[in-house]
Amino acid sequence: LSRDAALVCVAGAFRAAAVSTVGIIIALHLARSGLAASEIGLVIGLGMAANAAATVLVMLRMGAILGA
Repeated sequence: LSRDAALVCVAGAFRAAAVSTVGIIIALHLARSGLAASEIGLVIGLGMAANAAATVLVMLRMGAILGA
């Protein structure tokens, strides 16, 4: 494994840990705000869907810019 590849793996691990931590913090905040478990799941699910949609839009836009 090259140094660059190792750095990418470590950065990915830190990003995954950060995303997981934020998910837990958001769920705890929503629970303390009085939302039911199903409502918390809906909020988090909508956030994940919006993130996926944004990723697709950026991918399509970059493909158009780069001529792919």
